[in-house]
Amino acid sequence: MAMAVTIRRLGRLIAEAAPEIRENWERELSRDEVCRSALASYRTLWEALLEALTSAEGGAQLPKAEALEAVVATACNQGMTVGQLMRGVQLWRDAVVQTAPRLSGGGEAEGQEVRACAEAVADHLILAGERVRERSRGAVERICTELAENAHDMIFAVDAEGKFVFVNPQMRLALGYRADELLGQHFTRVLARESREMAAENFERALQGQPSRSTYELEYLARNGTRIPVELNIITRRVGEEIVGRIGIARDVTVRKSIQLELMQRNRELAAMNTIIAKVGQSLHLEQVLGEVLTSCLQTLGADGGAICLFTPGRGKLECAARSGTQSCDPEGGEGTCVAQERVCMEVVRTGRYVALAPHLTWDGGGAQEFLEELGASSFVVMPLRSESRIHGVLCAQTARGNPHMLTSQALQWLETVGRHIGVAVDNARLYAEARRMAATDSATGLPNHGEFYRLLKIELDRSRRYRRQFCVAMIDLDELKAINDTYGHLTGDEALRCTGMRLRSHTRKADVVARYGGDEFALVLPETTADQAVHLARRIKRAVESFGDWSLPQARDLRLRLSIGIAPFVGQETNEDELIDLADKACYQAKRTGDGVTALAV
Repeated sequence: MAMAVTIRRLGRLIAEAAPEIRENWERELSRDEVCRSALASYRTLWEALLEALTSAEGGAQLPKAEALEAVVATACNQGMTVGQLMRGVQLWRDAVVQTAPRLSGGGEAEGQEVRACAEAVADHLILAGERVRERSRGAVERICTELAENAHDMIFAVDAEGKFVFVNPQMRLALGYRADELLGQHFTRVLARESREMAAENFERALQGQPSRSTYELEYLARNGTRIPVELNIITRRVGEEIVGRIGIARDVTVRKSIQLELMQRNRELAAMNTIIAKVGQSLHLEQVLGEVLTSCLQTLGADGGAICLFTPGRGKLECAARSGTQSCDPEGGEGTCVAQERVCMEVVRTGRYVALAPHLTWDGGGAQEFLEELGASSFVVMPLRSESRIHGVLCAQTARGNPHMLTSQALQWLETVGRHIGVAVDNARLYAEARRMAATDSATGLPNHGEFYRLLKIELDRSRRYRRQFCVAMIDLDELKAINDTYGHLTGDEALRCTGMRLRSHTRKADVVARYGGDEFALVLPETTADQAVHLARRIKRAVESFGDWSLPQARDLRLRLSIGIAPFVGQETNEDELIDLADKACYQAKRTGDGVTALAV
C-alpha cells in the first residue's frame, strides 16, 4: 500500500502532538542502557528530526538523503555514538507509532499510513547511520594511526602469537631497530632477560581470557644494549568474542626512575648521617665506634673497602683506627700498600683538601688512571677528618672494578660532611683523653698519681683473686727529700723526683705499675711476682737510683739519692688494697730504720 501521508505532513502532525510523543520518547530513552548516558544530546536530535521532516518537498514520501545525513551528523556532533543514534531512532519510531491513530485524526487507514511513514523514515535514518559508521570508522582509524605515529610514547600491537604487527616510530627510534626488523618478531625479543618471563606469562593469561595485569613496569633492551625502564599500559584486542592480540603503550620512565633512585640515595645518606652523628657524638672512646661508622659510610657510598686512619703529630704518620670491606685499602702504609696511596693520604693531611679519583673526575696530581689500575679500583677517595683546629686523619674508600656505584658530587659533599663530624669527634675524644690523662698523672714525674695507683691496684687485686695468682706491692721512700729541698733548692728536689721516677720506669716491666704515691713516696704494683723476685728487683732499683749522678743542675753535681723500699706480697684471698699498702708502708719504715734499704713483710 502506497503511503498517502507525506513527510511534511508527518512532521506537522508530530509537531502538533510534540509534548505527548516527546514525553513518551524521553521516558523510553531514560530506561534504555545504550541511550541513558546521552539524554541531553537527544534534545538536539529531536529538533534535527523535525527540521528534516518539515523541510521536505511537498509531495515527498521520504526526506532527502542530505537531510537524513544531516540528522546523523547532528548526533555525531553531540558526541553520540552510532549505536546511540540507531537505538534512539528506533525508540522515536516506536513513540510515533504508538501515537499514530490519534495523530492522523482520519481513522484507522490514515493512522496506518502515519505509522508506515514513520517506520520508513526510521529505516532510512538507520541506513544513513550505517553509512556514517563506515566513514567514521575509517576516520577514527586514520586518526588513531596518526596519533600513534606522532606520539612521544612507544606504541605497538601484537597478534595472538605475540608477534609485532605495528610498531610506532618512537619505539623504533628508542630501541634502535627498523620497522622490518621488528614486524613479525615476538615481543620478548626487545625485553630485558629479567622482564621476559613476567611479560610472557601475562600475555598467555590474557589470551586465555584469565585476569591479567593491564599496567606494570618492565625493562626494554635496546639494540646497543641500553636498558630502558618503561611503564606499560596494555589492553586485549577482540573481534567479537575472539581475542586477536594486544595493544600497548610503553612510557619511558628513565628520568622518573633516576629521580626515585636519587631520592632513595638521599634518604639513605640522611639516615646514615643521623646514625653516624649519633654514634660519634655519644662516645668519647672513638676506637669503639669508628669501625661501625666506617661500615655505614661504605654501605651508603656503595664502596667495596675503606679505612679510617688517625694522624699523630708527634709520630708524623697515619695509624689505622678502623678497616672494613673486601677491597684492599691501607692508607697507613702497611704491607701491600702502593706508594702513591700513602703519598696521597699524607698530602690530604697536609693540605686539608680531599682527593677523589674516578673516570669522570680529574686529579691535579696526574696519573689518575695508572693510580686506579695499581689499586685495582674503579674509583678512590681520600677525605680529611677535619675539626676547627686541625686535620686529625683521613677516611679512605674505594670501589672495585665492575662496581656500578661511582663517586658523584653529591656523594663527595655528603662524605665531606661526615669527615667534619668525625674530625670534631676525634678532637673531642683527644681532649677528653688528655684531660683524663692529666687527671690521672702526677705533673712532677709524669707517672700515675695516687688515685690512678689505687685504681690500677684494685684491678690487679681482682685479677689475682679470680685466677689465684700472686703479685707484690712495693712502697718506695726517697729519703731526705726535705733536706735536699732545703740544701739544694726546690728545683733540685723536683729534679730528684723526676729522675727517681725515670729510673723506676726504666728498671721495671711494661706490665708493672709505677706511680707517685705522694710527697717523697713512690709505689709499685708487680704482677706475677713472688716476694723473692720483688726483693731482687727492689735491690736493682735501689742501686740504679743511688748511683745516679748525671744532674742537669750544677748545684746538684755532688747530690746522691737514697731509697728505702718495703714489699708486701699478696697471698691471702681476703687481703684488700689498703692492707697491702699498709704492710708495704710498714716494711719500708722497717727498711729505713734498720738501714737495710729493702724489707719484705709477709701478709
